[in-house]
Amino acid sequence: MEQSHHQHEHATKNNEVALDRRSHSIKDYLPLVTIVVFVVTSSSIHIQLIGSTLANWMAVLMGYFFIYFSLFKLIDLPGFLQDIKNMI
Repeated sequence: MEQSHHQHEHATKNNEVALDRRSHSIKDYLPLVTIVVFVVTSSSIHIQLIGSTLANWMAVLMGYFFIYFSLFKLIDLPGFLQDIKNMI
């Protein structure tokens, strides 16, 4: 039990160091803002063509979000894979 607690404490300290090492700026959020703008713009155009209902909005928003999000992952695939490995 003590060893498990020590490992958890050590892992927590490593995560805190990893988080503190990098300062965040507006540029860090630019991909997210870009995705949101693309999703809202694409969805608005699409909804004008198929009709505005709550079900249409939800399906179109989710669809465009997944399309654009996957495209942004492919832009920096090695970085994305490294981030996933760091999370695990």
